[in-house]
Amino acid sequence: MRQPIIFMTTMAMLLITTAAIAQETTEQNGVDAVIETVTDAANNLLGQDDESPAPDNPMAQAMSGVTEVATELQATVAQLSDDIQKSSNSSEEGARVLDEMLAAASNVNNSLDEDSEVWMELNTLLDTWSKKRDELTEKAETNPALQDVANIWQDRVTEGVALRTQILDQATASRLLVEDIEAQREVILAYYDVGATDQVLASMRKVSDQLGKMNDDMRSMLGQAGIEVPTTTTVGQ
Repeated sequence: MRQPIIFMTTMAMLLITTAAIAQETTEQNGVDAVIETVTDAANNLLGQDDESPAPDNPMAQAMSGVTEVATELQATVAQLSDDIQKSSNSSEEGARVLDEMLAAASNVNNSLDEDSEVWMELNTLLDTWSKKRDELTEKAETNPALQDVANIWQDRVTEGVALRTQILDQATASRLLVEDIEAQREVILAYYDVGATDQVLASMRKVSDQLGKMNDDMRSMLGQAGIEVPTTTTVGQ
């Protein structure tokens, strides 16, 4: 009977000491130091450092679980900090991205203007195709086999003219859309800003999940030691 009492006493002292160290460390170094303190305490109780716990030791497995999740939490908390910083700067970033997009779209639309150089070159090319079609059609009068090739050239000319008309119509629609986006700039940036919160919330959910897993493993440690598991209190805003 004496050994279980000694073990339970040791566990209680360890938890009290860990809590005191964690409180002091929090004031100095924040979340990362607390996680490291809990991890070190678990490893010290096991009497090991980086060695894997024995598979037949439930207490060792629970402590190993705490160590693993605590390590993951350090990276998750760091990611959360980065996401918060990005969200804080989302308004300025959104304005920059929108300006770059509008500038790129405007440049493309200008290059596809009806009087632009690209259409002059295309019109010249279509004229060349039409001349080849006409030459082959004329030669087909004495060599009928050439008529099939002339028909292929006609198909190319027809498709080229149709695509030219389609692209010009799309370019016109694009210019109108750019104007609409510029007119609704404030609304679009507002949606960009609120959209930046999604990653912050996702990181917060991950932190919560990992903390829940770590807490479950620590409750398992207490339960295996015959110590009453404390009631969890939910803190609301």
